[in-house]
Amino acid sequence: MTQHQTILLGDDDVREIVDAVTASFVHLSSYAAQASGDCDPTRPNEIWAGWIGVSGSYNGGVALRCTRGFAHHAARAMFGSEEGKLGDEAARDALAELTNIVGGNIKSLLSATTHSTCRLSLPTISVGPPDLRGFRTAQQWDVKCGDERIVVTLLDASGAGTDGA
Repeated sequence: MTQHQTILLGDDDVREIVDAVTASFVHLSSYAAQASGDCDPTRPNEIWAGWIGVSGSYNGGVALRCTRGFAHHAARAMFGSEEGKLGDEAARDALAELTNIVGGNIKSLLSATTHSTCRLSLPTISVGPPDLRGFRTAQQWDVKCGDERIVVTLLDASGAGTDGA
């Protein structure tokens, strides 16, 4: 039988992180949304995902899913550009930075919860749903940011491969 990590982070703590990051970097407030686990089920090809690995006292990762439109909005806000001036590469860079910031803050919560150090990998970005085989969803937070939905997922890699994604 596979043992899974049983670490639960406070919903308010994670939503506070997301709100602080989106307010500071994207200039939009966020709030809890009804759980759906999907950013925009009507446009699955428009879903982008950032993923960052967490290792050490917690083994897993943090995924941040959003629409392509949100990633472009983030790029414009972060890089001080007008609509239509930045392409997908800048939007991927902005999503990678948001993933790194949100993931780093969640890593700090995990380190405090486990009383031991966690480390982060570099963020990766995928267009379309991320391939998370070998991970299970430990916790998930749906957040509304402006007109967009962001889904932040804490992933557990203990017993990787036993539960799928």
